[in-house]
Amino acid sequence: ALGARYLTQWAGDPGALSEYGVRFTKPVVVPDTDAGTTVEITGKILELDGDSRVRIDLTVTSEGQKVLTQARAWVHLS
Repeated sequence: ALGARYLTQWAGDPGALSEYGVRFTKPVVVPDTDAGTTVEITGKILELDGDSRVRIDLTVTSEGQKVLTQARAWVHLS
């Protein structure tokens, strides 16, 4: 859900996300404290199709460890 929110906030429109998929590689342990944990998300545009859509691959880490793999999406640009 964090990755999808990252993309829709970047696009500025929740309806812009047309495809999204991820695989979990490692669980993210969230301590029961006010501090919680940090998850870092970065994205890279890798492809543009003829319908003003871009394919974005995400890198998602927590405490320096990759926690998602095959995290990619198609987003419509306005």
